[in-house]
Amino acid sequence: MERIKENLSSVSSLKPFELIFFGSRQRGEGDESSDFNFLVLADPSDQLKGNFIREINRAMEPLQSQGQVNLLAADWDGFRTRMRSYDPGAIHICELGEPYFGSEYFPVIKEEWDKLKAEPIDGNNASKYLRKRYRFYKGIVPRNTKEDVVRMERLLTVYLQNWMFRHIEDLGIAEIVNSDIPSRIGPMFRALYSKEAKGNTLELLELYEEVLKLKKELRSPDSHFSVERFNQLKETLRFEEKEIRILKLNY
Repeated sequence: MERIKENLSSVSSLKPFELIFFGSRQRGEGDESSDFNFLVLADPSDQLKGNFIREINRAMEPLQSQGQVNLLAADWDGFRTRMRSYDPGAIHICELGEPYFGSEYFPVIKEEWDKLKAEPIDGNNASKYLRKRYRFYKGIVPRNTKEDVVRMERLLTVYLQNWMFRHIEDLGIAEIVNSDIPSRIGPMFRALYSKEAKGNTLELLELYEEVLKLKKELRSPDSHFSVERFNQLKETLRFEEKEIRILKLNY
């Protein structure tokens, strides 16, 4: 830990930056195949530098021996916009994330979030934001099977999250957080939304869980990756078309 922080202190930046640790490893729920997830909060002037994120990745190399390190980058204002839009990913980080390096922005964001979460949840604003995210992920062209599986996972996650904001009237903060945690989405939908989630939504949830299995198979060298099931899911989830076949999702 100290070695990594020393490495991060030597990263060249025009303004202070910080790393926020979140995800299953941070919650103590991960296994050997789980990633280490970090949010890099940095000034846009630093993010525009081609070597900035590369330097941070190099600084995190001692952690790579334990698992893959994923870095998500955001500037202060951009992350606050996501937070105000009730983006589940941002809310997850605000609620459960912990500072790993630096303390310039996150404490201020947390204070703002503590005030915002006392107000009624703006489901319409959240839905508009998630529709934009859906279109963003739909426009990504995967370069390999791993990216294809991750893209499917993200698209299915965003759809389920948007359904939740549109159909659950008494939605709580804990539910928004859980909708961004893969292991909790299925149990939450089946336990809390058993009356509301029917038909296509339940079918979509089952497909989402199938994609999670494929993702885990790809991460584990001891698992057999089912190419046949992967192709079946791609055939079912035709994201490149106007609608997803069977589920008739049109964003």
